[in-house]
Amino acid sequence: MTKVIMGIGGAGVAACVIWWSVFYTKVLEAMGATLKTEDWSRGVAHFSDCMFWDRPQCVTAKAAANLTGYAPYEPLFLWVSAGVLMAGIILKLNEAWQRK
Repeated sequence: MTKVIMGIGGAGVAACVIWWSVFYTKVLEAMGATLKTEDWSRGVAHFSDCMFWDRPQCVTAKAAANLTGYAPYEPLFLWVSAGVLMAGIILKLNEAWQRK
């Protein structure tokens, strides 16, 4: 059961990273900021906090979500997935501790 919980948490974290990268890449494309590597790098740095928090730039990007056709990224799902992963790790450590 512990491996299942860790698997769900890990898959959730991976899915959130992919969701964040796809959504904000599409936002940058809609803004025309992917034409040069430097523009893309600045854009990713600008939206990097959005993976964990809802900052003002994230709210603006979510408002432009209609242009992308993608569901806006929500950091809450990353926190929930990370919590599930941590719960699985704690349960695994507890099992290892009990075996001693």
